[in-house]
Amino acid sequence: MAGDPLSQQPELYRLTVETMVQGLAVLDADARVLYANEALARLLGRPLKGIAGSQFVELFDTDAQEEFRRQIDRRHKGERGLYEITFFTAAGERVVGLVSAAPLIDARGQVVASVAVITDITARKLAEEAQRAQREQLRALSSTLVLTEERERRRLATQLHDRIGHALVVAKIKLEELAKDAERSAELLDVLAALNSAIEDARTLTFEISPPVLHELGLAAAIRWLAEQTAAQHGLKIKFNHTDWHHRLGEDLRVLLFQATREILFNIVKHAQATTVRIGLTRDGEMVRLAISDNGVGFDVTAATRSSRQGTGYGLFSIGERMKYLGGSMQVESGETGTSILLLAPQALEQAPSPRPDVHRLEPASQAADADLPHDEIRLVIADDQQLMRQGLQMILKRHPQLVLTGEAATGKEALELARRHQPDVVIMDIDMPELNGIEATRAITTEMPAVRVIALSMFADKQYVGEMLRAGANGYLLKDCAGEDLIQAIRAVNSNLTFFSAAITKVIVDEFLRASGPAATLAVLTDREREVLGMLARDMGVKEIALELDLNPKTIYSFRTSLMQKLGIGTQSELVKFAIRTGLTEVDEE
Repeated sequence: MAGDPLSQQPELYRLTVETMVQGLAVLDADARVLYANEALARLLGRPLKGIAGSQFVELFDTDAQEEFRRQIDRRHKGERGLYEITFFTAAGERVVGLVSAAPLIDARGQVVASVAVITDITARKLAEEAQRAQREQLRALSSTLVLTEERERRRLATQLHDRIGHALVVAKIKLEELAKDAERSAELLDVLAALNSAIEDARTLTFEISPPVLHELGLAAAIRWLAEQTAAQHGLKIKFNHTDWHHRLGEDLRVLLFQATREILFNIVKHAQATTVRIGLTRDGEMVRLAISDNGVGFDVTAATRSSRQGTGYGLFSIGERMKYLGGSMQVESGETGTSILLLAPQALEQAPSPRPDVHRLEPASQAADADLPHDEIRLVIADDQQLMRQGLQMILKRHPQLVLTGEAATGKEALELARRHQPDVVIMDIDMPELNGIEATRAITTEMPAVRVIALSMFADKQYVGEMLRAGANGYLLKDCAGEDLIQAIRAVNSNLTFFSAAITKVIVDEFLRASGPAATLAVLTDREREVLGMLARDMGVKEIALELDLNPKTIYSFRTSLMQKLGIGTQSELVKFAIRTGLTEVDEE
């Protein structure tokens, strides 16, 4: 190049090459070193005079030689290259080098030599590795803190449930039993009302602190519960689909996915202005796949992630870091039509399911063995891990001589063994039990001993628990705070091949049936007259006009309207009209 000082002063070329901080080597067509500078000699830990004339690859350790041979072959093909390589000096020190290599081509287009410039990036690599290690430590710390927080929440919820909740229930049971021998004063009724309120508060707080359904029934049940709670509180339409699988997820993944779902739903409620949310929990190859999408306004993902890193924003960075710690990932897409978030985690984090007991069908106890027993005697087993609760139940049973307690169990496994040994008529089964939970114990008992009836006993009226116990074969379901009022009736009912539920449980079952069946099922709870009055109200007929047409007192029509609102959970007449239109009731009545 004309005017280039180096082209006119070859000495400058030499000085430039010799004073470079990068190591430089020029190789001939056979990969022998034609020239090497002092920086290369220092990098290799070898004397400079021993490098020239040597085979280039033989200056390095065996592992590095293989990579250099591959790269030299590429130079012979006329290719340039930029690559990293790790090698060891003559003194055994580890070096990471960044190699920039190029072929030297003559006028005929033949490769006559090649040049390689090696930059020592060891310090940079060590710093990057330290940063990666620090990030891994932060991820581990973040996840550990989340899990530690959840374990502490679960401990508090368990204490609240096992100690305070059960103590309140037993106090109510004993007070109700004592009240049977005394006059029910207004003061006593006030105390019972206060106990009922405290029990309900304890039940609600237990779920708010750490939903037991997550640890007892699994992730899918917990997400369904969370979705229903969120939908009810914020007016969202949330659809949850999941694919059942037999293994329960390990605690780490179960907790993190549940908390991620809760945080994402919170962000949707707070920021998205969405009306519809879809949640899917499935398997994708070897991964567990949790997908959450909404039809909201969307957001700038990059800005939100940046804000989240700074401790503000949507918390997406925190969720993503926790997923990385588990070997998973998070993908976020957002636009004007809504936001989609996909969480993936390795299926390998699943834990083996707890072994189910061996089930073998037993023959009914011989009639001869029971020949000397009173005809109306009902033999019972109580299964509850709280001794205080078992004592409270015994207090109720003592008033009824025909109810004979044959055994008490503090674990699900003990309940199964007692049922096998005594083959009782009825087992009163707590759900939250150690060793083998009440659901699995009930399933084993009803499979082996079809003649044995099981009454579920729980602090919780959540439909997840109710559904699981009924599927396991339970014939009744009582809330523990209702045991004093309902237990005897429940025992007699299930012993007669009937079912029995506490009032609150009946409402759960009916509400779920109506929800699943739609408006037509809702109308089924109305009498013919109520349907007729609803149809007239929907046609904008006034109370007096309806009373005149039906030849009834207007006060009676007011009573019908009140009953309709109570049964349908509707607060105003305008909402009654909307309901009638949605169900097509006005069209039916007009035909």
